[in-house]
Amino acid sequence: MPSLTYYVAPISNGLGDLICSLPVIQSLIKNGQETYLVLRSNEQKGLESRIEGLAGTVREADLKRLAENPQNKIINLRDHPLQTKHVWGSETFLNEFPNLYIDDIVRTIAQDFGLKGDFATLKPLVSIPDPRCLGKILFIPASRGLQKCWPISEWLALSRRLKADAMKCLVLGRPDEDPPVRELIEHGVEWLETPQLYDAVDAISAAKAVIGVDTGLTHLAVHQHIPTVALFRYNAVFTRQKRHVRSFLAPKCPFACVQKEFDTDCHKQISFDGKEDEGSAFYWSSWECQEEPHNHCMTKIKSHTVYDALFDLQHAVR
Repeated sequence: MPSLTYYVAPISNGLGDLICSLPVIQSLIKNGQETYLVLRSNEQKGLESRIEGLAGTVREADLKRLAENPQNKIINLRDHPLQTKHVWGSETFLNEFPNLYIDDIVRTIAQDFGLKGDFATLKPLVSIPDPRCLGKILFIPASRGLQKCWPISEWLALSRRLKADAMKCLVLGRPDEDPPVRELIEHGVEWLETPQLYDAVDAISAAKAVIGVDTGLTHLAVHQHIPTVALFRYNAVFTRQKRHVRSFLAPKCPFACVQKEFDTDCHKQISFDGKEDEGSAFYWSSWECQEEPHNHCMTKIKSHTVYDALFDLQHAVR
Protein backbone atom coordinates (compact mmCIF):
# COMPACT_ATOMS: atom_id res chain seq x y z
CA MET A 1 0.00 0.00 0.00
CA PRO A 2 1.47 3.42 -0.94
CA SER A 3 2.43 5.68 1.96
CA LEU A 4 0.32 8.71 2.76
CA THR A 5 1.16 12.23 1.71
CA TYR A 6 0.61 14.72 4.53
CA TYR A 7 -0.73 18.24 4.16
CA VAL A 8 -0.39 20.21 7.40
CA ALA A 9 -2.24 23.47 8.05
CA PRO A 10 -0.86 25.56 10.97
CA ILE A 11 -2.87 26.53 14.04
CA SER A 12 -3.88 29.83 12.42
CA ASN A 13 -2.96 32.20 9.62
CA GLY A 14 -0.17 34.34 11.06
CA LEU A 15 3.58 33.84 10.75
CA GLY A 16 3.89 33.11 14.47
CA ASP A 17 1.24 30.43 14.12
CA LEU A 18 3.33 28.74 11.44
CA ILE A 19 6.52 28.98 13.53
CA CYS A 20 4.82 27.41 16.53
CA SER A 21 3.50 24.61 14.29
CA LEU A 22 6.91 23.82 12.76
CA PRO A 23 7.87 21.02 15.19
CA VAL A 24 4.90 18.97 13.95
CA ILE A 25 5.82 19.49 10.30
CA GLN A 26 9.49 18.76 10.96
CA SER A 27 8.64 15.59 12.86
CA LEU A 28 6.69 14.19 9.90
CA ILE A 29 9.60 15.00 7.58
CA LYS A 30 12.06 13.36 9.98
CA ASN A 31 9.94 10.20 9.95
CA GLY A 32 10.20 10.03 6.17
CA GLN A 33 6.67 11.22 5.36
CA GLU A 34 6.12 13.26 2.23
CA THR A 35 4.93 16.49 3.81
CA TYR A 36 3.43 19.67 2.38
CA LEU A 37 2.83 22.91 4.23
CA VAL A 38 -0.63 24.42 3.82
CA LEU A 39 -0.27 28.19 3.45
CA ARG A 40 -3.14 29.92 5.21
CA SER A 41 -2.10 33.48 4.29
CA ASN A 42 0.54 35.49 2.49
CA GLU A 43 2.17 36.10 5.87
CA GLN A 44 3.27 32.47 5.82
CA LYS A 45 4.94 32.51 2.40
CA GLY A 46 8.72 32.47 2.14
CA LEU A 47 9.88 29.89 4.69
CA GLU A 48 9.33 26.82 2.52
CA SER A 49 12.87 26.82 1.09
CA ARG A 50 14.26 26.83 4.64
CA ILE A 51 12.22 23.90 5.99
CA GLU A 52 14.60 21.06 5.26
CA GLY A 53 12.92 18.13 3.51
CA LEU A 54 9.58 19.86 2.91
CA ALA A 55 7.94 18.49 -0.25
CA GLY A 56 6.32 21.81 -1.08
CA THR A 57 3.38 24.08 -0.29
CA VAL A 58 -0.27 24.30 -1.24
CA ARG A 59 -2.89 26.95 -0.63
CA GLU A 60 -5.67 26.21 1.78
CA ALA A 61 -8.19 26.61 -1.02
CA ASP A 62 -6.67 23.48 -2.65
CA LEU A 63 -7.46 21.17 0.26
CA LYS A 64 -10.96 20.21 -0.83
CA ARG A 65 -9.59 18.87 -4.10
CA LEU A 66 -6.64 17.15 -2.42
CA ALA A 67 -8.92 15.46 0.12
CA GLU A 68 -10.58 13.52 -2.71
CA ASN A 69 -7.45 11.37 -2.96
CA PRO A 70 -7.46 8.71 -0.20
CA GLN A 71 -3.65 8.73 -0.18
CA ASN A 72 -3.66 12.34 0.97
CA LYS A 73 -3.84 12.97 4.72
CA ILE A 74 -5.08 16.45 5.62
CA ILE A 75 -4.05 17.67 9.07
CA ASN A 76 -5.72 20.93 10.10
CA LEU A 77 -4.15 21.81 13.45
CA ARG A 78 -6.89 24.38 13.97
CA ASP A 79 -9.65 21.79 13.77
CA HIS A 80 -9.44 20.58 17.35
CA PRO A 81 -11.65 21.05 20.45
CA LEU A 82 -8.83 22.77 22.31
CA GLN A 83 -9.15 25.46 19.65
CA THR A 84 -12.85 25.51 18.78
CA LYS A 85 -14.17 25.36 22.34
CA HIS A 86 -11.87 28.01 23.78
CA VAL A 87 -10.40 31.44 23.20
CA TRP A 88 -6.79 30.89 24.23
CA GLY A 89 -5.90 33.09 27.16
CA SER A 90 -9.48 33.93 28.11
CA GLU A 91 -10.48 33.66 31.75
CA THR A 92 -12.41 30.44 31.14
CA PHE A 93 -9.44 28.95 29.28
CA LEU A 94 -7.02 29.88 32.07
CA ASN A 95 -9.33 28.46 34.72
CA GLU A 96 -9.46 25.13 32.91
CA PHE A 97 -5.83 25.09 31.71
CA PRO A 98 -3.87 27.30 34.14
CA ASN A 99 -0.38 26.18 33.09
CA LEU A 100 -0.78 25.52 29.39
CA TYR A 101 1.49 27.49 27.06
CA ILE A 102 1.47 27.69 23.27
CA ASP A 103 3.99 24.87 22.78
CA ASP A 104 1.95 22.65 25.11
CA ILE A 105 -1.21 23.49 23.20
CA VAL A 106 0.26 22.59 19.81
CA ARG A 107 1.85 19.43 21.24
CA THR A 108 -1.51 18.32 22.66
CA ILE A 109 -3.32 18.99 19.39
CA ALA A 110 -0.66 17.11 17.44
CA GLN A 111 -0.81 14.13 19.77
CA ASP A 112 -4.56 13.90 19.27
CA PHE A 113 -3.90 13.70 15.53
CA GLY A 114 -1.43 10.88 16.21
CA LEU A 115 1.56 13.14 15.52
CA LYS A 116 4.62 14.18 17.46
CA GLY A 117 6.95 17.15 17.54
CA ASP A 118 10.20 18.09 19.25
CA PHE A 119 9.09 21.13 21.18
CA ALA A 120 11.91 20.80 23.71
CA THR A 121 14.92 21.45 21.50
CA LEU A 122 13.44 22.89 18.27
CA LYS A 123 15.12 22.20 14.91
CA PRO A 124 16.32 25.51 13.41
CA LEU A 125 15.42 26.40 9.87
CA VAL A 126 18.15 26.32 7.28
CA SER A 127 19.92 29.69 7.24
CA ILE A 128 22.79 31.54 5.59
CA PRO A 129 23.76 33.88 8.44
CA ASP A 130 23.74 37.51 7.33
CA PRO A 131 27.18 39.04 8.06
CA ARG A 132 25.57 42.46 8.60
CA CYS A 133 23.99 41.11 11.78
CA LEU A 134 26.96 39.44 13.41
CA GLY A 135 27.36 40.78 16.94
CA LYS A 136 24.28 42.99 16.55
CA ILE A 137 21.11 43.33 18.62
CA LEU A 138 17.99 43.15 16.46
CA PHE A 139 14.83 45.06 17.36
CA ILE A 140 11.50 43.61 16.21
CA PRO A 141 8.95 46.28 17.17
CA ALA A 142 6.00 45.65 14.85
CA SER A 143 2.99 43.38 14.96
CA ARG A 144 -0.23 42.94 13.02
CA GLY A 145 -1.90 44.00 16.26
CA LEU A 146 -0.72 47.45 17.33
CA GLN A 147 -2.03 46.71 20.81
CA LYS A 148 0.93 44.32 21.18
CA CYS A 149 3.53 46.99 20.39
CA TRP A 150 5.96 48.59 22.86
CA PRO A 151 6.22 52.40 23.06
CA ILE A 152 8.77 54.02 20.77
CA SER A 153 10.14 55.96 23.76
CA GLU A 154 11.12 52.71 25.46
CA TRP A 155 12.77 51.34 22.31
CA LEU A 156 14.80 54.55 22.00
CA ALA A 157 15.80 54.51 25.67
CA LEU A 158 16.96 50.92 25.27
CA SER A 159 18.86 51.80 22.10
CA ARG A 160 20.71 54.60 23.93
CA ARG A 161 21.75 52.28 26.75
CA LEU A 162 23.00 49.64 24.34
CA LYS A 163 24.85 52.25 22.28
CA ALA A 164 26.57 53.44 25.45
CA ASP A 165 27.83 49.86 25.83
CA ALA A 166 29.12 49.92 22.25
CA MET A 167 26.36 47.56 21.16
CA LYS A 168 24.97 48.13 17.66
CA CYS A 169 21.18 47.88 17.19
CA LEU A 170 19.30 47.24 13.97
CA VAL A 171 15.55 47.29 13.40
CA LEU A 172 13.73 44.67 11.32
CA GLY A 173 10.38 45.16 9.66
CA ARG A 174 8.56 46.97 6.88
CA PRO A 175 8.56 50.77 7.31
CA ASP A 176 5.99 51.15 4.54
CA GLU A 177 3.52 48.98 6.48
CA ASP A 178 4.62 49.05 10.14
CA PRO A 179 4.44 52.41 11.98
CA PRO A 180 6.77 51.33 14.84
CA VAL A 181 9.50 50.39 12.35
CA ARG A 182 9.09 53.67 10.48
CA GLU A 183 9.23 55.73 13.70
CA LEU A 184 12.40 54.05 14.94
CA ILE A 185 14.09 54.68 11.60
CA GLU A 186 13.01 58.34 11.76
CA HIS A 187 14.62 58.55 15.20
CA GLY A 188 17.93 57.25 13.92
CA VAL A 189 17.85 53.49 14.55
CA GLU A 190 19.42 51.78 11.56
CA TRP A 191 17.05 49.70 9.45
CA LEU A 192 18.10 46.33 8.09
CA GLU A 193 16.16 45.66 4.90
CA THR A 194 14.96 42.07 4.56
CA PRO A 195 12.90 41.97 1.35
CA GLN A 196 11.91 38.32 1.68
CA LEU A 197 10.99 36.26 4.72
CA TYR A 198 14.02 34.03 4.19
CA ASP A 199 16.19 37.17 4.39
CA ALA A 200 14.78 37.74 7.87
CA VAL A 201 15.69 34.13 8.74
CA ASP A 202 19.29 34.83 7.71
CA ALA A 203 19.40 38.11 9.64
CA ILE A 204 17.96 36.70 12.84
CA SER A 205 20.13 33.58 12.68
CA ALA A 206 23.30 35.73 12.70
CA ALA A 207 22.26 38.10 15.49
CA LYS A 208 23.83 38.30 18.93
CA ALA A 209 20.33 38.65 20.40
CA VAL A 210 16.79 39.70 19.52
CA ILE A 211 14.35 41.91 21.38
CA GLY A 212 10.82 41.78 20.05
CA VAL A 213 7.12 42.03 20.70
CA ASP A 214 4.74 39.08 20.35
CA THR A 215 4.98 38.63 16.60
CA GLY A 216 6.10 36.08 14.04
CA LEU A 217 9.72 37.19 13.70
CA THR A 218 10.21 37.04 17.46
CA HIS A 219 8.89 33.48 17.52
CA LEU A 220 11.25 32.79 14.60
CA ALA A 221 14.19 33.99 16.72
CA VAL A 222 13.12 31.57 19.45
CA HIS A 223 12.96 28.74 16.92
CA GLN A 224 16.46 29.61 15.67
CA HIS A 225 17.89 29.37 19.23
CA ILE A 226 18.83 33.05 19.29
CA PRO A 227 18.86 34.70 22.76
CA THR A 228 15.50 36.47 22.78
CA VAL A 229 13.81 38.96 25.08
CA ALA A 230 10.11 38.83 24.24
CA LEU A 231 7.58 41.49 25.24
CA PHE A 232 4.01 40.33 25.71
CA ARG A 233 0.70 41.71 26.79
CA TYR A 234 -0.63 40.28 30.04
CA ASN A 235 -1.33 36.86 28.59
CA ALA A 236 1.32 34.24 29.33
CA VAL A 237 -0.23 31.60 27.05
CA PHE A 238 1.87 32.72 24.08
CA THR A 239 5.21 32.85 25.91
CA ARG A 240 7.91 30.31 25.07
CA GLN A 241 9.39 28.39 27.98
CA LYS A 242 12.98 28.09 26.74
CA ARG A 243 16.38 28.56 28.34
CA HIS A 244 17.37 31.11 25.68
CA VAL A 245 14.24 33.25 26.16
CA ARG A 246 13.24 35.86 28.72
CA SER A 247 9.63 37.06 28.58
CA PHE A 248 8.06 40.17 30.05
CA LEU A 249 4.33 40.45 30.64
CA ALA A 250 2.45 43.73 30.80
CA PRO A 251 -0.18 44.07 33.54
CA LYS A 252 -3.67 42.89 32.74
CA CYS A 253 -5.59 45.19 30.42
CA PRO A 254 -8.61 47.15 31.69
CA PHE A 255 -12.05 45.65 31.26
CA ALA A 256 -12.82 47.60 28.07
CA CYS A 257 -9.85 46.04 26.27
CA VAL A 258 -10.45 42.54 27.59
CA GLN A 259 -14.07 42.78 26.48
CA LYS A 260 -12.98 43.79 22.97
CA GLU A 261 -10.35 41.06 22.89
CA PHE A 262 -12.72 38.24 23.75
CA ASP A 263 -15.93 39.58 22.21
CA THR A 264 -15.54 37.28 19.24
CA ASP A 265 -15.98 33.67 18.29
CA CYS A 266 -13.03 33.62 15.88
CA HIS A 267 -11.79 30.47 17.63
CA LYS A 268 -14.65 28.57 15.98
CA GLN A 269 -13.24 29.35 12.54
CA ILE A 270 -11.22 26.31 11.48
CA SER A 271 -10.50 27.34 7.89
CA PHE A 272 -9.55 30.53 6.04
CA ASP A 273 -10.12 28.96 2.62
CA GLY A 274 -8.36 31.41 0.34
CA LYS A 275 -9.12 34.56 2.35
CA GLU A 276 -5.42 35.25 2.88
CA ASP A 277 -5.58 38.68 1.27
CA GLU A 278 -8.35 39.95 3.53
CA GLY A 279 -6.92 41.87 6.46
CA SER A 280 -10.09 41.18 8.43
CA ALA A 281 -9.12 37.51 8.49
CA PHE A 282 -6.34 38.37 10.94
CA TYR A 283 -7.72 38.37 14.47
CA TRP A 284 -5.19 40.82 15.87
CA SER A 285 -6.18 43.41 13.25
CA SER A 286 -9.83 43.21 14.22
CA TRP A 287 -9.75 45.33 17.40
CA GLU A 288 -7.76 48.16 18.99
CA CYS A 289 -6.61 49.11 22.47
CA GLN A 290 -9.34 51.09 24.23
CA GLU A 291 -6.94 53.18 26.37
CA GLU A 292 -5.11 56.40 25.57
CA PRO A 293 -1.59 55.74 24.21
CA HIS A 294 0.16 56.90 27.40
CA ASN A 295 -1.87 54.37 29.39
CA HIS A 296 -1.47 51.29 27.17
CA CYS A 297 -0.61 48.18 29.15
CA MET A 298 2.67 47.80 27.21
CA THR A 299 3.91 51.14 28.59
CA LYS A 300 4.37 49.41 31.96
CA ILE A 301 7.29 47.33 30.64
CA LYS A 302 10.37 49.51 31.10
CA SER A 303 13.54 49.66 29.05
CA HIS A 304 15.90 49.27 32.01
CA THR A 305 14.35 45.90 32.95
CA VAL A 306 14.62 44.70 29.35
CA TYR A 307 18.25 45.86 29.28
CA ASP A 308 19.04 43.93 32.46
CA ALA A 309 17.30 40.81 31.14
CA LEU A 310 19.22 40.96 27.88
CA PHE A 311 22.58 40.85 29.59
CA ASP A 312 21.48 38.27 32.12
CA LEU A 313 20.26 36.12 29.24
CA GLN A 314 23.48 36.38 27.27
CA HIS A 315 25.51 35.24 30.28
CA ALA A 316 23.07 32.41 30.98
CA VAL A 317 23.23 30.87 27.51
CA ARG A 318 27.01 30.97 27.02
